[in-house]
Amino acid sequence: MDSRDMIDKFKDSFKEESIENISNIEQALLNIEFESGQEVINSIFRNFHTIKGSAGMFGFNFTASLVHEIETVLDPIKEGSEEFNQVTIDSTLMAVDFIRELIEGDEAIDEVEFKAREKELIETIKIGIGFSVDFGTGSELDSDSNKKFHLDSFSGLKVERSVSGSFIKDRFEDEALNIETRIYKILFLPARGVLFHGHKPINLLKKILNLGNGQIKARVRDIPDLELISPDNVYVKWEIKLETEESKSSIEDVFVFLNDQSKIVVEEVDEFYEIPENEFDSLVANTSESKEEKKPNETSYVKRKNGGEAKPGEIRHKTAASRVGDSSSFNFNDVSAKSKVNIASIKVDSKKLDHLVNLVGELVTIQSKLAKESENRNSNVLNSISAEFSLLINELRDYTTGLRTVPIEILFVKFQRIVKDLSSQLGKSILYQTQGGDTVLDKSIIERLNEPLVHLIRNSIDHGIESINERVDAGKDPKGVIKLSAHQSGDSVIVVIEDDGRGLDRRKIIKKAIEKNIISEAVSKTLSEIDIYNLIFEPGFSTASAVTSISGRGVGMDVVRKQVESLRGNVILESELGKYTRTKLIFPLTLAIIEGWLVRVKEEYFIVPLSSVESCLEADKLTYNKCGLDSGNNVMNYRGSMISYIRLREFFEISNEKSSSEHVVVVNTNSGKIGIVVDQVLGQHQTVIKALGKVYSRVEGVSGATILGDGSIALVIDIDTITKIMK
Repeated sequence: MDSRDMIDKFKDSFKEESIENISNIEQALLNIEFESGQEVINSIFRNFHTIKGSAGMFGFNFTASLVHEIETVLDPIKEGSEEFNQVTIDSTLMAVDFIRELIEGDEAIDEVEFKAREKELIETIKIGIGFSVDFGTGSELDSDSNKKFHLDSFSGLKVERSVSGSFIKDRFEDEALNIETRIYKILFLPARGVLFHGHKPINLLKKILNLGNGQIKARVRDIPDLELISPDNVYVKWEIKLETEESKSSIEDVFVFLNDQSKIVVEEVDEFYEIPENEFDSLVANTSESKEEKKPNETSYVKRKNGGEAKPGEIRHKTAASRVGDSSSFNFNDVSAKSKVNIASIKVDSKKLDHLVNLVGELVTIQSKLAKESENRNSNVLNSISAEFSLLINELRDYTTGLRTVPIEILFVKFQRIVKDLSSQLGKSILYQTQGGDTVLDKSIIERLNEPLVHLIRNSIDHGIESINERVDAGKDPKGVIKLSAHQSGDSVIVVIEDDGRGLDRRKIIKKAIEKNIISEAVSKTLSEIDIYNLIFEPGFSTASAVTSISGRGVGMDVVRKQVESLRGNVILESELGKYTRTKLIFPLTLAIIEGWLVRVKEEYFIVPLSSVESCLEADKLTYNKCGLDSGNNVMNYRGSMISYIRLREFFEISNEKSSSEHVVVVNTNSGKIGIVVDQVLGQHQTVIKALGKVYSRVEGVSGATILGDGSIALVIDIDTITKIMK
């Protein structure tokens, strides 16, 4: 890998991690009215801080500039003199959206446009906090009168603030007078292995000196004897006196990329006192201890800016020693614990996980061969080894497939913002609820599930939830509810999107389907409730009376079903007019493992997914009147109802010969039940599913393949594709 490829790889990692940080900020802002507190605010600033530092390193200068301005304008909230309000939250969310746009688009924007948008966003945030705003010069601003500033771009929220021109003038004058040189004491204890992380302490020290006038003293007490020195380790610690006009956070920015094993203390002081050698380490370690834990005979070496002498480790609001990016105090024990956690949690390329699962699948195949061979040889020793090997392989298989799963909460969190923005845009009051966010799904399913869920939620907001007046007239709570939930049922995960809105009108659905020639009037009279609701998933179907920017363009629901089915999933609609609409999405827990019925047609083997199977029948034991397999109409009588069926030997053109005995596997599809006629049902089978590859990827009716214990290949049947072809 050349240097360019390596830079691109790290750049991709930066973008991925920054998007995670943006999501964290977004979630904290959305929840701040419910979970207010300094820790939530600290979390917001930590994530902003990380984005800013990384952006500068990878050349995302616009991003770094914008985040720096946001941090600056939100500083009163961090210091506790101001609080988040709805205007501040909405405007900060808008700024966060712009940050995401910059990062995802590799800052494909010219400087003039960026500066204009940056200024607009920052001044909007200032309004919420109460800062002065530059409205222009000359005749635009009358210093003796109040000027009204109107804000109407926050998701339907309108805010009117009265800002005095004289207040603006006084505020800027005050801010100019407050600029002064500060004195900081900085203690820098780099980790021994700091060089391995690409950090050179000498470069960090140079950056510190670039902030103002400084003096640096090296502490060399920990340098070992010459024969014990490693050129890869750092043994020196530094004490720095810095006189600068910069803020404490600007100093901390220099050290933002150091790992948790490096220790940093930054304090603003009135006078600089050199710390004795034997007290240097203890001062850093003691900064996390409370006043009550201090010994009365401890000596003071630092005079605080806010007056009086402070004992080593005493914590005060504006001068507490802190680790970079964290407002909490510093503690060696905490750092050790955090380091252990970081070591235990690492990121792995998903392709490596896929390869691992494939290797485990090969082991499963070998285990099946071993089990069959042990049966043939009738050896107790071999049987014992095979049984033990089988237990270990099954455990390994379950564990490796579990590595591919992630909690669905990462999706649920994203939708909170969508509900908030769209409900405000439409003037609706909606409560967003979630349940079962810790339910896990295959990562590949999670990644592809976002789009269909977004469409369903937008439909619930636009079509499902009524306006406030409609709900009041109907005797409902003015605030509607949209609930997302997930739970595991066997080897499947069920995701439910439910709203307490107007529900689905079956008569309206039938009328629209007839108008669009999807069904005839005669057919409409024979449809069940499920069949009527399934009409919604037909291409081009829509009951919306008007096209909106939210939904109702006559496309989408058919795409939702296609995307769900491509994940071996199923969609079920339930509704009651005037009360609710509930959409259930059913997925396999993982796409890597499939459990199904192993069936045989002549000498070929197939897997019918277990999640679709309702029952299995022995057709040779059924009379002609009971099962019309010989009637030539491709329909059969199943428990009093006529259902369609298909012979796999005919579908896959295996043979036209009729088998002496046949079995029927009845499966559930989105269009109802169908029968799949095979020669023999061999029993349930769980195995690792393999892709067909480019050559066979277009074979209709097959979604994958697996290798059986004797080396035979079994094809996994794609029920939905077969159903569509039957139509």
